[in-house]
Amino acid sequence: MPYIAPESRKLLDVHINQLAQAIVDQAGKDQADPSYAGLLNYACTRLALKVIQLKFDRLRYWIIATTVGVFKNIADEFYRRVGVPYEDLQIQKNGDVDLYLEVASQNREREALLSKWVADLHLSIRSLKCMRRLGIDTLGDLVQRTADDLLESKNFGPTCLREVETKLAQFGLKLRGE
Repeated sequence: MPYIAPESRKLLDVHINQLAQAIVDQAGKDQADPSYAGLLNYACTRLALKVIQLKFDRLRYWIIATTVGVFKNIADEFYRRVGVPYEDLQIQKNGDVDLYLEVASQNREREALLSKWVADLHLSIRSLKCMRRLGIDTLGDLVQRTADDLLESKNFGPTCLREVETKLAQFGLKLRGE
């Protein structure tokens, strides 16, 4: 929400309401509901350009970046405050895409799995010490490593590698690059 003082809003609202009515009137002449989008786009673009023209002596990159940021914030805020509640009502009315719940559940399960402690794998003492030495605490840390990363650790050889790969496979996981 823009943080504009109420007295400033009143001054601007008069002009905004007139412009909005002009857009609605023109869109009505076009006989096509979507035509308001082009008119709204034109009005917002021309307004931004006119403000820049009147406020600044020349165009600079920071002005462009700031203006683009304003439009991005408008889009985000509009969607958050208008689009999301509308979509939530439509989901309540018509139901959701069933795969959203399934995907969300799978993601939660994977995150829970990756947050498990490496100690939960019940590895040999040698393998666990190597994990500690490498700063590997969770399965998520472990699956970010390659076999070569592990083999470079002191006392971590092919036997330890096979043990780790076997334990990861039991959870449907692999080392990176495998």
